[in-house]
Amino acid sequence: PMDKLTAFSNTSHPLTTAQEIVWIEQLLAPTSPRYNIGSIVCFDGLVDLQLFEKAIEDVVDQHDAMRLVLDADAPDLLPRQRLCKTVPTFLEHIDLSMHDDEADLRAKMLIDDVFKTPFTVFDQPLWRFIWIRISATRAYWVLCFHHLIADGISVSLIGNAVAETYRQLVEAPGVEGPDGLPAAVEALGPVGARHRVIAGEDLCVGH
Repeated sequence: PMDKLTAFSNTSHPLTTAQEIVWIEQLLAPTSPRYNIGSIVCFDGLVDLQLFEKAIEDVVDQHDAMRLVLDADAPDLLPRQRLCKTVPTFLEHIDLSMHDDEADLRAKMLIDDVFKTPFTVFDQPLWRFIWIRISATRAYWVLCFHHLIADGISVSLIGNAVAETYRQLVEAPGVEGPDGLPAAVEALGPVGARHRVIAGEDLCVGH
């Protein structure tokens, strides 16, 4: 909610032409996840989650799109958007490590649900991040955005920015934590074998 957000000012701005198209099509199917987009990153190795969450917070501070919210009080059919100075940066944690051989299957079901769940589009950030722990050294990082603020390229850019920021935090002098980065972090990007950009429309087939 907006009482947890800090706005630069009371000024709101119209949607861009590209955003208007997405918004109008979303209105035609308000419960459809067609405009959810994001990626799944598999980590094999130790990750300092406290530093990882700090990396996310730093990237959110640097990228305006991560701090855009739609104004529910807009008088017209088309909403207006507001750039917030700060937004809550929340990485949801789900631990499936107790399920042993079923952990990966349960994770895939959870990930499917994440991308099939429509966003509540007003007065809150239009993204969600989830950390799914499979074992002590294996996890999935799920990044999900509304297409109003991201496309396939920006999804990869944001993922890479978090990875690079995390690298810098881990390698900072005096920091005690995992040595280097898990191999999967190195694979972040559009050609990474362990990094896949997916769109909500991929999940709408047959539904």
